[in-house]
Parts: sequence; C-alpha cells; structure tokens
Amino acid sequence: MLTSGKPSRPVIWRLSDGKAGHDTQSKGLAEALARLAQCTICDILVTAYSPSILDYINKRFDAGVQYPDPDIIVGAGHGTHIPALQAKRARGGLTIVLMKPTLPLAWFDYCLIPNHDRPAGRDNVIITTGVLNTVVPTTAHSAGEGLVLIGGPSRHFDWDPDSLIMQLQLIVSRQPHIHWTITDSPRTPDSTLGRISEQGWANMDIIPFKDCGTATLQNLYARAGNIWVSTDSISMVYESLASGARVGLLEVPQRQESRVSLAMKSLIEDGLLTSFAAWRSTNTMLTPKYTMNEAARCAGILLQRGIFV
Repeated sequence: MLTSGKPSRPVIWRLSDGKAGHDTQSKGLAEALARLAQCTICDILVTAYSPSILDYINKRFDAGVQYPDPDIIVGAGHGTHIPALQAKRARGGLTIVLMKPTLPLAWFDYCLIPNHDRPAGRDNVIITTGVLNTVVPTTAHSAGEGLVLIGGPSRHFDWDPDSLIMQLQLIVSRQPHIHWTITDSPRTPDSTLGRISEQGWANMDIIPFKDCGTATLQNLYARAGNIWVSTDSISMVYESLASGARVGLLEVPQRQESRVSLAMKSLIEDGLLTSFAAWRSTNTMLTPKYTMNEAARCAGILLQRGIFV
C-alpha cells in the first residue's frame, strides 16, 4: 500500500547502490541534515530497481512504497541517479546527488561535486572539498593515541611495502609514547599487514579492515590525536581531516599526476596535512588550520536555501 502524505518531521530518502564508499557519502549528508533539522531518514536500496516505461508513465516508484513522501532524495553513485529522478516524478521532493553525475546537471535540484572534479559553475552546484563522510569532529582526541590507515595500489598509485614499513618504523620509534592502531582497506595486498606484524612493534596494534566495523573506526577517529594515511587513500584522508586530528601523509609511489595527487598537494599547501618528508625533517605534525566538516557545511548551505520549506 502506498504511504503518502507529509509527517511533521522532514523526510529524507537516501537511495543506496550498495557500495560502501557511496553509502558513506550519502549517509554523511543525511545524518548532518538530521542533526540540524531533526529529519527522518529512510534508507532505500535500489540495486535491483530498474524503472520501466510504465513506471514512468504511471508515476510509480515501487522501491519507496512503504515510506512517507520525501522532502529530499539523496543519492551517491551513478546507480542512484535514474531511481532518484523516478522517485521525484512519483512522489515529489528535491533531488540531491553527490559526485559529478553522467546525466546533465540541470536534471537534478542540487549536485554536490568535489573540487577535484572541476565542476561547472551553476546555481544548483555546491562545490565540496573532497568527498563527504560520516565522521563527526570531536575535541576529545588523546595525544597518546594514534591511527594509521593504509590503502593499496590503484590506477594512480603503485605499492611499495618496504618503503611503507620504513616510514612506519621511523614513526613508532620516534614517538614511543604514542600507542598506534593500524588498519588496512580492501585494496591492501594480503601480505602487507603480515609484514608489518612481523616487525613486532610494541606500541602498535593491528586491526584488519574486515574486523574493523564502522563503529570501531568511528571510535578510533574520535580518540586518535595523530593520524597517518597513505597518499592513495583519498577518502580516508578526508575522513581523518573531518575528525579534527592532526593528519600526515605516508608516501606511496605515484604512477602519474592525477586529481588525487593534486588534491593532496593542495591540502598540504593549505596547511591541513603534513607530508612525511616535512615531518621527518621537523618531527612535528601540523595542527590543521580548521576542521574540514564538509557534510555539516553542505547541510547548512542546503538548509539556508530552503530545502525543507
């Protein structure tokens, strides 16, 4: 049975394509809006949803049949774009997409696009510094706790475990008063954590990503006063910056200059990140000039533009 009508609280339909990285972005925006405007968030998986011509003609969106009419429809990832447009046609609401869509920008009410994608200047485009995430800043960081986040090879970066271990050896030996926790990612070669474990560093714990759930990682972000991230891991860099901690970049061999490497250089130049080379010379990690809470900033902009009016 179709659930329609407007409840007293604004309703967000968060469309999901089932990809963790995309979910982190859409959840970050939806949760930031809910903190500011006490919204109801409806999570709708659209991986198996493919609207037909009859759905379009009849203004039908079966994936949302059990939910109240949306005020806004949020999606990250190309797989959410057509469903978002169909949901709006069927049930109303403003469409908000994260990342640069392949469909025309004018088809959506708002597009939140990272600056490294060089988006066109339009009234419905909000340019973000990096990608949004669910990390909430805190002031409860401990100077005695640190976090290391490592990625893996990609089309922009190679992988050198020997160099990585050398950098980590210097970090843990120079800062024995800090207890470090290291975790990897799905891209990390299987042997990397094993080789790190063989080093036997007394002030470092290892948590493989498969054992490091969202709640555990959020807790690590909240506690760590110092965070090191491998340069290839752009999403983890922005999550670390959102935590409010001091953040450093571990060097990874670069295949070619890319949007990712240029974005990292820009963050270093802006005084938000410390390069490993700079830390090795000074033994100091910069305190960021400001906390990069893009989800909250974008939520505030959208509310100022009257998305729930």
